[in-house]
Amino acid sequence: MDHEKGIIYTPFIDAEDGTPVLDIKPYFLMERVKDCSVPDWFAHWPRWYEDSMSFNWPDEINMG
Repeated sequence: MDHEKGIIYTPFIDAEDGTPVLDIKPYFLMERVKDCSVPDWFAHWPRWYEDSMSFNWPDEINMG
């Protein structure tokens, strides 16, 4: 976040590079899904953003 320039950096966002973000909403813990599940074919993917940095995405999507 760059307070002086008024920029919030959003890595891994599903948008085209350089396009504006029109709205940012807060995340409230009460909005989370309690009992969610994922299909077996991607159950080994990282569950948390921080863990995704060390995950081998190129091999996962056959780019490696």
